Amino acid sequence: MKKIAYLLLTLLVLQSCRTQRDVLYFQNIDQVNLNKANLSGINEYKLEVGDDISINVSVEDKELLAPFTLNLIAPSGTSNPGGGGSQNLTTFVIDEAGDINFPQIGKIHLAGKTRMEAIQELTTQFSKYLKNPIVNLTINNFRVVVLGDSGGKVVNVKNQNTNILEVLAESGDLKKTSDIDNLLLVRTENNKRQKYTVNLKDANLFNEPYFYVKQNDLIYIKPSKASTLSFNNTPFAAISTVLSLGVTIYALFIK
Repeated sequence: MKKIAYLLLTLLVLQSCRTQRDVLYFQNIDQVNLNKANLSGINEYKLEVGDDISINVSVEDKELLAPFTLNLIAPSGTSNPGGGGSQNLTTFVIDEAGDINFPQIGKIHLAGKTRMEAIQELTTQFSKYLKNPIVNLTINNFRVVVLGDSGGKVVNVKNQNTNILEVLAESGDLKKTSDIDNLLLVRTENNKRQKYTVNLKDANLFNEPYFYVKQNDLIYIKPSKASTLSFNNTPFAAISTVLSLGVTIYALFIK
C-alpha cells in the first residue's frame, strides 16, 4: 500500500507539469526553408467600404489648401497650426459606393485600391489644383482582435506588413496554459469568413499566407486540454490539495 501511495503522489505532481515540447515554438525550424514564401507577393490590404482614413497633403504654400478644407470639420488632434506647408485635411469614411467626397475635387473612388494606389490617385487629383503636392494616407481602423487564453486585446496595426507573431507579442504573448499548436484565425476575405489553424510549433508558419495579419483578423487562443483538465484549475485544485495531503500522510505515518 505504501508503494501505491508513493505512486499516487508522484502522479499528482507530474499531472501539473508540461514538457518542453508542449511550450516550445518552431520546433522544426532547422528543417524548414524560411525563404520559401515570396515576400514580394504578399497581398497588400485593399481599401473597403466603411474604412476610416486620414489624408495629409503637403504643399509649399499652405494657404492654397484652404479651398479643400472648406466646410470640413477636422476631428480633434488633426489640425497642424502654424508653420510649414502640411495640413491634415480631415478623416473620411469610404461610402457604400466606394468613394470619398472631397471639397473642390468631388468624389474620388478609393475602394479596391491598395494604400499606395490610393495615394497615387489622390496625388493625381490634387495635382490638377496644386503644384507638386505630397500626399499621405493612413488607415485608422486597421486592427486585429486577440481573444481567449491570453485575456483579450484589440491591437491597432500601423504597419501593413505586421505579422501574427508581432500581434501576439503586442497582446501580451501566450500563456503556458495556451494551446500553441491550435490557434484559430478567422479572416474576412471577399465578404466571406475563412478560418485557419495556426501552429506555433511549426516553423512553416513563416511561409503561410496568414503569417501577415489583415484588417479585422480575429485570433482565438485556445487553452490546452491539459490545462483545462489540470488539477491546478478550479474545481480540481481543492481536490488535488486534499488528495496530496492524504497520500502524504498515509505514506509517512501508515505502515
